[in-house]
Amino acid sequence: MDNKIQKFCLQTLLGEQAFLLATSAPLEDAIAVHGDLHRLAELTDIPMLRSPTMVMDAWDGMFKTVRAWSPSNAAPFQIHATREQLRTLYEAGFTILLENVERFVPGLRPLCRILENELGIAAGKVNVQVFCALEGGRGRAHFDRSFTFNCQIIGTKTWTLAKNTSLRFPSAGMFLGNPPVPEIEHLLSGPLPDSISGGDVFVAKPGSVVFLPPGVLHETHMETASFAIAFAIEETDTVANHVARKIRTVLQKIPALRAPRLGAQSQSLRRESLTVAEELRRIADMIEAMDTPWWIDSADKVRLRQGLSAEVTSDTSITLRGPNAVKAMTLDPMMVHVLGWASRRGDFHVQDIALEQPNIDPHSAEGCVRTLIHIGLMERVA
Repeated sequence: MDNKIQKFCLQTLLGEQAFLLATSAPLEDAIAVHGDLHRLAELTDIPMLRSPTMVMDAWDGMFKTVRAWSPSNAAPFQIHATREQLRTLYEAGFTILLENVERFVPGLRPLCRILENELGIAAGKVNVQVFCALEGGRGRAHFDRSFTFNCQIIGTKTWTLAKNTSLRFPSAGMFLGNPPVPEIEHLLSGPLPDSISGGDVFVAKPGSVVFLPPGVLHETHMETASFAIAFAIEETDTVANHVARKIRTVLQKIPALRAPRLGAQSQSLRRESLTVAEELRRIADMIEAMDTPWWIDSADKVRLRQGLSAEVTSDTSITLRGPNAVKAMTLDPMMVHVLGWASRRGDFHVQDIALEQPNIDPHSAEGCVRTLIHIGLMERVA
């Protein structure tokens, strides 16, 4: 990783307030940091990110990775744009959101890996969004389930922020004025407002970074044509999710509890209740006895199959040596690269590949490892 990229970090984005992301208190308040655009040179020096039209032209057209929000003078609606529609919608005043931009702008991947490493989350958790809008464009009042670092690159944008007093740590986002989605309806402590009343108002200029934790009510208005790049964490780990998955896994192992039921079948509800209660008590006892609960490091480790060594001979060929045989194989370049890397390692998490090889897409690495396990060249560590 070159020296310039190594200068990019959380402190680049949030300055002296970066330490707040390492405190034990859950983050619920937005942070706005203003500074010179030069501090975001690692972003602006990427050729495809020098203007809205350049990144829109670079978009690979993947289905449902671009959303276009209606102009502020029209009824609110959004559509999933195609390549043919994108520039036309932008020029007609739609606000354009491109998602997973690191997929087609490889220069962003090392920056994502740096943030993941600093935040202590798995490789592939940080993705990049790009917001493009002409003067008068608008981001309607809503809240998200994600963490986002919104970097203003071109133009000025007015933000209005307010605390969400009805819902802390939402598991889904939504636009205000709509009925709550079922996923969050049962979590509400009170009715959601239809709009933001009062709140903090400020203007983001080129070089401004606005950090939003989940749930903060916010809306934006473009004072000029605006171009912003956001690092987002859409799916975050929660203790509730890890424990719920563990309970499901344990109960699913009991044949009597996973058996399909018809309403006409007689059931011993008492016996089933006792079985479930016994398993839940066992899980609770296990959690209490742990110094480090399983959700702190729940990812499986993998390794090159024991007794096997791998020597890369070209981009698409590798020589495998076992106790009694030597075999040359022609494989996909990603598989060859991963096998060569794994041969120099012991046990590792899949995310380690992307952390040490930042230009590799983490999702591609994960799929590659799954395939190598399937064909017997790698194995999971018990």
